[in-house]
Amino acid sequence: MKRYLIFSGLALAIAVPAIAQVATSTPREQMRDARQQFQQDAQQKRADLKATIETQRAAMKATLDVRREALKQQLQKVRDERKKAAVERIDARLTGINEQRTAHFSSVVEKIEKVLANVIERTDKAQTARDVAAARTAITRAQSAIQAAKDAIVAQAGKTYPITISSETGLRADVQKAAKALQADLNAVREKVKAAHEAVRQAAVALAQATRTGGTATSTVPSTTGMSSEQ
Repeated sequence: MKRYLIFSGLALAIAVPAIAQVATSTPREQMRDARQQFQQDAQQKRADLKATIETQRAAMKATLDVRREALKQQLQKVRDERKKAAVERIDARLTGINEQRTAHFSSVVEKIEKVLANVIERTDKAQTARDVAAARTAITRAQSAIQAAKDAIVAQAGKTYPITISSETGLRADVQKAAKALQADLNAVREKVKAAHEAVRQAAVALAQATRTGGTATSTVPSTTGMSSEQ
């Protein structure tokens, strides 16, 4: 019985400090753990986005041979061999432009998301001494805007713009129709990315105001000026 009591006492002696150690986790440590988890989640989300875009592109490319064969059949309406070759080059070019622009948009969103992560980290640090409610609200809006931009990019990556040939005389109009459809869709995605950029900027400004820095954000949000709507 004495041995049992001794072991029980030892078990309690070990358990109590362990419980106390867990209970004495400081707010700073909790904040650090939360930041690390957020960074890990953000990295996983970026990897997931890239994988999803690649899946969309692979599905789109799987149909390319069929589409190009269909285009060749339609081009039998055209006698001029130079025009035929030009249309085929433009068809391939439209696919290339879409791939390049979606990759660019994805890169911009990734940079914007990293800036938001920095804003969130600084908001967490400031919350013990400042009222950061407005910044939290702006951060939530920015997260929603970023997700909307990601969704638009993924959808765009899987789109195709086949040229439908009506006649040799209408060839230019047929090509322009496909090109304009691509440009319109890319412009729509660009607006989503710009909205995400602006939302993150507003979150940074809200935090700056909360910490009384004169309303000037200290995080630099990547410019979207490189996202020209010109093809």
